[in-house]
Amino acid sequence: MSPRFIRLTLVSFCLVSFQTHALPTERLAVYFYRTPEAPFPSGQTNLLALQKAQKQNWSQTQFWAEAGGHKTLLDRSEIILDLDLLDHPQNSIESKGFVYLLTDQWIKKDPHPKSNPVLQGLEGDKLRVLMISDGYAQIEKQGQTGWLHLSSCLTRFDFASFIMTANKRWLPIKFRQGAHLVLQNEQRIPLEQVKALLTQPDLAISRKQIETKKISKFQHFRLKQVQEEKWNVSELKDHGLVFWREPSPQRGPASPALTPLSTEAILKRPIYSVAVHPSQPQTALVSADGVFLTRDGQNWEELENFKNQNVPVTISADHEYFVGNMRSRNQGKSFLPFFQFERIANLITQSQRGIIPRQMKISSLEILPENRIRMTIDSGTQKVPLMAKRDSFLIQKWDVY
Repeated sequence: MSPRFIRLTLVSFCLVSFQTHALPTERLAVYFYRTPEAPFPSGQTNLLALQKAQKQNWSQTQFWAEAGGHKTLLDRSEIILDLDLLDHPQNSIESKGFVYLLTDQWIKKDPHPKSNPVLQGLEGDKLRVLMISDGYAQIEKQGQTGWLHLSSCLTRFDFASFIMTANKRWLPIKFRQGAHLVLQNEQRIPLEQVKALLTQPDLAISRKQIETKKISKFQHFRLKQVQEEKWNVSELKDHGLVFWREPSPQRGPASPALTPLSTEAILKRPIYSVAVHPSQPQTALVSADGVFLTRDGQNWEELENFKNQNVPVTISADHEYFVGNMRSRNQGKSFLPFFQFERIANLITQSQRGIIPRQMKISSLEILPENRIRMTIDSGTQKVPLMAKRDSFLIQKWDVY
């Protein structure tokens, strides 16, 4: 798709969106509750009245997760995902990312046990990794650099499923053991020898022990389903404080998140990709040295997860937003990976008669009829078109066509 065509698409979208109007909020009837846990509503009123009386709001993301055959509901704040340790979502294969400190420990001047401490690292600190050597990670904190022993850190290596070393072949991983990764054949690979890795986006690790849920600290889970709701608190006459959920975008407008840019300002940027909702032309995504979202066709908010990025974008009729390898099922409030790089890498290797991909870059995304999505991967040697049903949390089955 040429830059000229993309820009013409965006201009055409702007002309149409100026003529489109959202449903008046005073017509929307919304149920309210005594508490978020209440099984039944205690009343109903229009959205405008609730918004005028609003006191506060918050978003609550939860995951149904499985460990040892048992399912449990986990809050987003209770778990760590590979996504949390990424420093750049679109460079996930080569990124060293961050480390997450499991305990308090001293940050050393040099990578050996007898080195002098220079900073105090605290449990829960998330620190950027600069390099890895001899079982230590060089990190940055408060403008200073130092070394942490990896035995007391959670890293992206803990989420690894495949790694690539200097031999340019993908190797399957069982688990991390200190400063090494243990392969399926029990061979041990030092972490500093890893050139690239593929991780498991459906793997979650608990941050702490939760006795009420019988969860131990740093327990591993498989994510099965995600759900997110926005709750608001309003004070109504004759009812006091009430709780209510944010309406879906099909029923009314969503609340803005960031200071928006005008359409004129967007058109001055180098535009990489544009996506317009098929039936609500006031809703659109644009990738232009950053990814921006509009819900009214005029004001564009930047999505902070994708600052300075140029990646393909697309929007489905049922309001799923796709940005590169990430998908939002809550109209842009949060994004999670929608496929596993390891599966795609294996599929491409098989389709190319054993030739291992040199890179995994998404070059295009397109929503198709019958709940399908088409994605093209640039493997470094050729562009591979893939197609799949998009009806699961992580799309498992892809076909090369």
